[in-house]
Amino acid sequence: QAIEKFQELGCDPGIISSGFKTKKSNIYISSVDTLRNRDYPKLSLLMVDEAHIASFAPMVRHYIEQGTYILGLSGSPVSTRGHDLSKMYNSLVKSIDTPQLIREGYLSSPTYYTAKTELGKISTTMGDFDKKQLFEAYNKPGVYQNCIQKFLRHAPNDITVVFCVNREHTIKTYQSFIDAGISATYV
Repeated sequence: QAIEKFQELGCDPGIISSGFKTKKSNIYISSVDTLRNRDYPKLSLLMVDEAHIASFAPMVRHYIEQGTYILGLSGSPVSTRGHDLSKMYNSLVKSIDTPQLIREGYLSSPTYYTAKTELGKISTTMGDFDKKQLFEAYNKPGVYQNCIQKFLRHAPNDITVVFCVNREHTIKTYQSFIDAGISATYV
């Protein structure tokens, strides 16, 4: 996706990734996981998408020490591990928010339903629920049945997305839909 956008702008980015021969370019595109396993190229500008993800911190610190200008892009003002983003980026700019995107027609207004569970007893770390405890709370026959019932009541003819806790929960939710005779797939 990023490659296509740069190409639309007339740029010819180099790709740092397994399976690609890295060509000399003024712009390189790479995942942080690939880049961390290679020698960091010398850069004057580093653009970090999903900049709130904590795994970027060591790479960003390296480039700060090199004097590289760093542009972090994120929809979240808080790091996933509580790192102070103001120490990694010179300034934080609030961009357009979801309600404005809906008003301007870029997003549709969501309708959502949730399963009733006791979230108050689930531990949190840095604002995220403990995944194991969350799975235990949602991995119950009644919760799966409730999900199917809400789908049949509110959106039987609509394309629907069900967000799950983890891979096992995703597969079990998918199987619940299949067992109920509802066409489904999972990603």
